[in-house]
Amino acid sequence: MKKKLLKILFKILGGVIVFIIGYFFYQTIAENWDKLRGYDFSYEILPILLSVLIILISVIYLGFIWREILYSLTKKMLDPLKMIKIQLNSWLCKYIPGKLGTALMKVYLGNKEGFSKKELFISTVYENILVILSNFIVGIPIVLIFFEKFSSNQQYLILLIGVGCIFVIILLTTRLLPFLIRIFFKIIKRGEIDNKYFLKKQKVGLILMLYIINIFVFGFSLFLVITGFIDINWWHVFYVISAFAFANLIGILTVFVPAGLGVREGVLSLFLANIMPLEIAIIISIVSRLWLALIDLIIVFLISAFKIKDFAAVKVEKGN
Repeated sequence: MKKKLLKILFKILGGVIVFIIGYFFYQTIAENWDKLRGYDFSYEILPILLSVLIILISVIYLGFIWREILYSLTKKMLDPLKMIKIQLNSWLCKYIPGKLGTALMKVYLGNKEGFSKKELFISTVYENILVILSNFIVGIPIVLIFFEKFSSNQQYLILLIGVGCIFVIILLTTRLLPFLIRIFFKIIKRGEIDNKYFLKKQKVGLILMLYIINIFVFGFSLFLVITGFIDINWWHVFYVISAFAFANLIGILTVFVPAGLGVREGVLSLFLANIMPLEIAIIISIVSRLWLALIDLIIVFLISAFKIKDFAAVKVEKGN
C-alpha cells in the first residue's frame, strides 16, 4: 500500500514539475512570439546530419564504457555486438524517471548473458555516479561565466563550487565512494557487497575521463546543430559544451521528470541566451529536443534491425 502511494506521489510531483517548467517555457515563448515568428528558419543539413552520426557513435561509445566497468568488476568480457544491443535498448528506457529504466534494462538483458544481477546493478550504480560527476566537472565553467555576469553573489557561488570540487576529489581519492555504495545497498536492502565488486581508484579516474570525453563529443555535436541554423563563432564551442553538460546535469538530477524533458531545454536556453538573442536560444533548445528525439527514432530502427537479424538467424538454424 505504501509503495503504491509513493508511486502515485512521485507521478503527481513529476507532473507538477513538468507543468511548472512547461508554463514558464510557454510564457517565454509567448513573450517572444513576434520575434520568433519573424525569424528566418533556414538551415544547413550537412552539420545536422554529421551531428546525428556523431551522437549515434557516442551512444554506442557509452556502452563500451559501461562494458569496461562491468569487465573491471567481473573479469568477464561482454560480446561487443550484445553490448550494443543492451546499450541501445537501455538508452530508450531513459524516459522512465530517475535513470531507473536504463539500469533495469541493463540488469535484465545483461543477466541473460550470464552476469549476476548484483554485478550488473553495481555496474549501473558506478555508471550513473560517474556520469553525474563528469557533467558536474565539465559544467563548472558555464556556471562561473554566467553568474559572474548576472549575479552579485559570486563569492557564495565560488564557495559552493569549491566545496563541490573538494567533495569530488575526496570521492575519487579515498574509500568514500565504496562506503556510500555500501550504504545505498543497505538502504535498498540488497545485502552486503564484497570488496571484489569495487573499482580501484585509478580505474574510477580513468573511466571518469572517458565519460568527460563523451560529454565533449555530445556538446560538440550540439554545437554542430547550432551552426546548421545560425552563424556562431567557433570559439563558443567550449561555452556550448559546458552549457550542455550543466543542463544535462540538472536534467539528470531532476529525477521525477522523464529524461529531463523540458528541464534540460529550459536551462540550455538560459545559458545560450548569453551568446545569442533569447528568441534564437529558445529555438535552438527546442531544436535540440527534436534532434535527440530523431536520434531515439533511429535507435528504435537499429533495435528493430537487430531483432529481424536475430529472427532470421534462428530460422536458418531451425532449417538446418
